[in-house]
Amino acid sequence: MYDYSFDLLDTGRYYLMFDELMAYWGGRLGDRLLEVRYEDLVENQERESRRIIEFCGLAWEEACLNFEQNSAPVATASAVQVRSKLSRDYLGRWRRYGLDVEPLRALLGAKASYP
Repeated sequence: MYDYSFDLLDTGRYYLMFDELMAYWGGRLGDRLLEVRYEDLVENQERESRRIIEFCGLAWEEACLNFEQNSAPVATASAVQVRSKLSRDYLGRWRRYGLDVEPLRALLGAKASYP
C-alpha cells in the first residue's frame, strides 16, 4: 500500500516530491493554500488551530483543541497518534538514529534529483 515507506531514502524522495508539489500549488494558488508546520502547531496549538478553522471558513469549537477525544472512526496507519494529544515528544526524535539517517539528511539537504 505505501511501498515508499519501507526504505528510508524512498521516503525521503517521496517527501521531496511532496515538497515540490506544494511549491507548485503554492505558486499557483497563493493565499488559497494553507501550509501548516507541525512545529508551529505543537508550539501554539490554539493559535494554529484557529488559523486552520478560519481558513476553512468554519466556526470555532473548543472541541478542536481536544481532537483526540473525537470518537469518529479512523482508517490510517497513524491511528494511535490520532487518538493522542499533540506533543513535542515527536520533535527531533530522528536524532536518536544517529548515523543511520545521514544518507537521508544528505538527500534532503541537497534537494537531490529523483525519478
